[in-house]
Amino acid sequence: MEADFSKSPKPAGRAGGKTKRFPSMNKNKGKREKAMKQEGYLAGVDLGATTIKAGILNEKLELIGKARTLTPAGKGGEALTAALWQTVLLACRQAGVSEKLLTSVGVGCPGSVDQKSGRLLHACNLSLIDDDFSGRLEGLCQRPVYLENDGNCALLGEWKKGAAAGFSQAVMLTLGTGIGGGILVDGKLYRGFNGFGGEVGHMVVQADGPLCSCGRRGCFEVYASASGLIRMTRQAMKEDRDSLMWKLCGGDLLKADGTTPFLGLQQKDEAARRTVTLFLKYLAVGVTNIINLFQPEALVIGGGVGRQGEALLGPLRRLVAEQVYSRYGGAQTNILSSALGDDAGIIGAGLLGKENGSYEMSVL
Repeated sequence: MEADFSKSPKPAGRAGGKTKRFPSMNKNKGKREKAMKQEGYLAGVDLGATTIKAGILNEKLELIGKARTLTPAGKGGEALTAALWQTVLLACRQAGVSEKLLTSVGVGCPGSVDQKSGRLLHACNLSLIDDDFSGRLEGLCQRPVYLENDGNCALLGEWKKGAAAGFSQAVMLTLGTGIGGGILVDGKLYRGFNGFGGEVGHMVVQADGPLCSCGRRGCFEVYASASGLIRMTRQAMKEDRDSLMWKLCGGDLLKADGTTPFLGLQQKDEAARRTVTLFLKYLAVGVTNIINLFQPEALVIGGGVGRQGEALLGPLRRLVAEQVYSRYGGAQTNILSSALGDDAGIIGAGLLGKENGSYEMSVL
């Protein structure tokens, strides 16, 4: 099943529970449209398992203010929505905009969303299942809320204003705590018939590998996410006490992050080289699988690890070129770095509320 961005998604709804819905979701539509046309700002939120990033878009769809807070993961849906709204308010202050001028709040979540009800069906990295997320947030912020998968939001942002602009066949990968994915087929976002489509991070790349938060073993995101890279880095440091990576993180293993092995690689540290090589091996396996399935014109890589730019993409392109099924053909997929960086998901989420959710994504 495909969801066409040329059609207006229904505002997030509610199926059961006691959360009071924002009344204008089904009434006063004309007033909301008039308000948007006169003046208004869009809030976009990239909700991650580690951080909440919020931004404010003006009528020209320019990002004019941002804020970031820690995600209260594992503390329940109410704590999560409260923290999210507070992050939006911080972004408003940074932008010098009153929250009263916000016309909507768009949220990109790391999980599967029911577009009709607005419920968050499953977000394993947030420990939420069948959660009335948008209904609760609307009750808190008293304005329309639009909920979407975070990878889809990042793809929307890159398609509108970034590296995926002009392509009708594209895939977005965000390498963060997990791996988010967005898939564009013939100018339409692919979600699957039940809203669970596009979860490329839970494609197995190593049978019987480490346990993933989804319950399977050896998932793509276990190896090729920022979390996977950090785990590999710390293991390499434990095995080599003379590695330069110890110096790079001040002798504190817990301070090693996704940049540590790439910095070590620049200084020709052997343990860092092995770590980056292993990480690229699994990233290339997953990317090759995705290209073999969809043969997109472009595959855009974002998220924290994506900030490594050509240090990551150069060797990745070479590995994929050796493995991809279409290597003997003509045109090949462009593997690109995100043009919007961490802002892709924020901008894409904000765009969900443009013209009351009528966000255009058709390529003609």
